[in-house]
Parts: sequence; C-alpha cells; structure tokens
Amino acid sequence: MSTELVKRPDGNMDLIQTPHAEAIGPQANLIEFVRMKLASCVSQRQEQEGAIEEARKHKWKISPMQTVLRRTIKMVQYYEKV
Repeated sequence: MSTELVKRPDGNMDLIQTPHAEAIGPQANLIEFVRMKLASCVSQRQEQEGAIEEARKHKWKISPMQTVLRRTIKMVQYYEKV
C-alpha cells in the first residue's frame, strides 16, 4: 500500500492509503471465487428443496434433508454477505 498525506482546505491533514497493483489481482480472484461458490450453493439449495418435495410426495422421512438444506441456506447467506 502506498500512503499519502493530504492537506485539506480547513488546515487539517488526511492520511490516504491506496492498494498496490499486486493486491488488486488476488482481490479479483477472491471475488470470482465467492461468485462461483454462491452460484454453486444456490444450485444446491434448489436441488435440495426439490428433493424434499419429492420425499414429501412419497411420505419419506425428510428431517435429514431439512438439516442439509438449513446448512446450505446458511452458506448462501454467508456468501451473499461476503
């Protein structure tokens, strides 16, 4: 990071930091990873919701599927925040 001291018109000073060019590349990679992970989690959630509906039609036990779905929903919420 480069640091620059800037004087404001009112006489106060501000310290401004700007990232180096080499820091921008990994951030872009991280953003792409999060987008891909979010898309994957959303797809899993939709698949799990469909599986639960199918299990209900056949009157199968759905509690294990609901546990997995809750975990997936939490992952989706996490990656949406990131």
